[in-house]
Amino acid sequence: MGRVVMKKKYPELSTITKRVVSKTILITGNARSGTTIAGKIIGSCKNCEYFFEPELLISLLTIIDRIPMPAWKFLFETYVGEDLMAKAVMGRNLNLRAHDDSAFYNTNKKSEYKKRLSFKGDRLAALQQLKNKVPIIKIPDVTVFLKKFQKYYPTIRIVICTRNNQNIFKSLKVKKWYAKPTLQGLTWPCIKYLNSEVPFFIKRNRFKKWINLNEDEKIYECIKANIPCKKLNYQTFNYDRLINNKKQVLKSLRKLKISPTQKTLENIRSFDLKR
Repeated sequence: MGRVVMKKKYPELSTITKRVVSKTILITGNARSGTTIAGKIIGSCKNCEYFFEPELLISLLTIIDRIPMPAWKFLFETYVGEDLMAKAVMGRNLNLRAHDDSAFYNTNKKSEYKKRLSFKGDRLAALQQLKNKVPIIKIPDVTVFLKKFQKYYPTIRIVICTRNNQNIFKSLKVKKWYAKPTLQGLTWPCIKYLNSEVPFFIKRNRFKKWINLNEDEKIYECIKANIPCKKLNYQTFNYDRLINNKKQVLKSLRKLKISPTQKTLENIRSFDLKR
């Protein structure tokens, strides 16, 4: 008789956790393309829970091709559902540093903080609170990894922020992120190549070219690296078209099937002043 080969079995998460994760909205696009303001607007909508550039998710996406699918999904769902979402409901890990883009009050009214702190339930009670919640995750510069990600999670909605390339260029030029061979920790994680550092979203077959580019050429290489593939299903959040156009912003939210709150309207008004 032939030997029976058992497939590797991964632990299972709760049905609620999986369902919550499947409703995620992922916001990405080039750095300096409007991902931060898009995150504040979308993340402040009704029943939405906003997470600004979670470090572990950035690292996970960069190695999506190197980890078996079941293992990668198990890590992703555990982190988003059990760590980020459940802890947010329980009032843990809330950032109150007002000057941070990830500050809790950027997407929530002040009374919500007291409500979170008064939560007395355990983890299971927190999971019950998640049933109607939508995770909103903002991570720029991960477009190159989304083809496989969408195969894993076809129900997760993807929002790609776009902006006039010249304006992105000017903004990145001011930042000076690519002025030196090393990235100085400004763009991370990075890939060490010879005596240089390459951003994590640049494809391996472009490394040799990267180290010979000047600052301007590197910026355009980054912009080009974040062009979505044709087969990707996503919604566009265009910075240039939406600024000073409240109706268009609200229309974009309806397409995502989420409803604005008073905080959302405040964020839209602040967006109108960004010109």
